[in-house]
Amino acid sequence: MRFKKIIRTPGILFIIILILIIGSFISPHFLTLSNFSKILYQSAILLLIASGMTLVITLGEIDLSPGAVLSLSSMITALAMEKGSSVFLSIIVGLATGLICGVINALFIVKAKVPAFITTFGMMSMAKGVSLGLKDGATVRGLNENFTNTIGGNIGPIPVVVLISIFCFIILFVLLAHGKLGPYLFAIGTDKEAAEYSGINVQLYNALPFVITGLLAGVAGILFTARLNLGHPTGGIGYEFEAIAAVVVGGNPLEGGRSNMVDTLLGVFALSILKNSLTMLGYPIWWQMAISGLVLIFALLVPNILKYKLIRIRLGDKQ
Repeated sequence: MRFKKIIRTPGILFIIILILIIGSFISPHFLTLSNFSKILYQSAILLLIASGMTLVITLGEIDLSPGAVLSLSSMITALAMEKGSSVFLSIIVGLATGLICGVINALFIVKAKVPAFITTFGMMSMAKGVSLGLKDGATVRGLNENFTNTIGGNIGPIPVVVLISIFCFIILFVLLAHGKLGPYLFAIGTDKEAAEYSGINVQLYNALPFVITGLLAGVAGILFTARLNLGHPTGGIGYEFEAIAAVVVGGNPLEGGRSNMVDTLLGVFALSILKNSLTMLGYPIWWQMAISGLVLIFALLVPNILKYKLIRIRLGDKQ
């Protein structure tokens, strides 16, 4: 009975507790309020991308473009300000960039029937090329101070970047858990044909996750620009894979049919505290990537082992 209760406990919680215990031995500054504030600040952009990716993975699909779209949104937002546009207009242009990329992905996937992997890979390449070409690979500096002080500033002790990220997460959590979006995506991810026969507008709900993910990548690009006070043509590259890792590490299955935004939140938190502890140990970024990859493999392997063990226990109970 005790083993069954352990199996029902989300595995990501064990990973988080383990990292927290190890981190407390690494540095006396690890379990401090200032360090956790830093972790929240660093994980805000990843949470945005991972939230959108959760919807896509619920369909049993993958979106490879958010990182490149983030970079493109960052560059266009920064360039708009460099050309003298107001902060408000620059933000609108940055959001529109992400939204348009998401709509293009959705149209190709839903209307042209191009596989999501191919479509989003193409968008990733296109967005990456355009963002690099806008300034011949250079960053855009000297942004409007009102932009960096407001979006990149704090409300009390909490960074605005974190507040915006949490706000977007809560909206998606409510939509997925309490609106039509969740059950419809679950149905499409489980059996698209059956969902269509049941009266669900499959085309609409198959398109929405990609549109939302594009829009969130646009939001992330604006926050990224405000946080670093520059537009970077490659700053978002890799976020898409970290987002996929966070969603899966949290316990959401890649095959689709079900998902939980809280699991994604835990996955983001686990990866963020892991990277933070590795930084404290002095590991360079490439070793952080390698170790994060091992954690992802471990997170995928352990549930399968536990499910096998649970099946053996159930079979033993029946005998």
